[in-house]
Amino acid sequence: MRNVNGKVLFNNYSYSNSTAKHQHKLRSLLSDLGIEVDLFVHAPWGLQNLDAALQWHRNYIQKLGRDMAKRGSRKEKNEWRWREAVRHMYIVEELQQLNNLERRVA
Repeated sequence: MRNVNGKVLFNNYSYSNSTAKHQHKLRSLLSDLGIEVDLFVHAPWGLQNLDAALQWHRNYIQKLGRDMAKRGSRKEKNEWRWREAVRHMYIVEELQQLNNLERRVA
């Protein structure tokens, strides 16, 4: 978890079962404390490296596009992929803004 310019980011990338358990406990604690997460991010290299998190999300969007373009892909699955791509595009936009703000401050 990290606070960037007043926004609470939560690393939702699960490295292992124990990490997933810690993430669950932290989300529960945040809920108990009334702290809302502004953005759930997949950041395999941690939230200290927003550029890497941005790249992960961009790569995922590209993969979804490739999967949708595959011959024989199912309509229902492609609808899910589209919604998933749109959700990740939103995350990319938010991360870009936060990353730019952070660079200006530094």
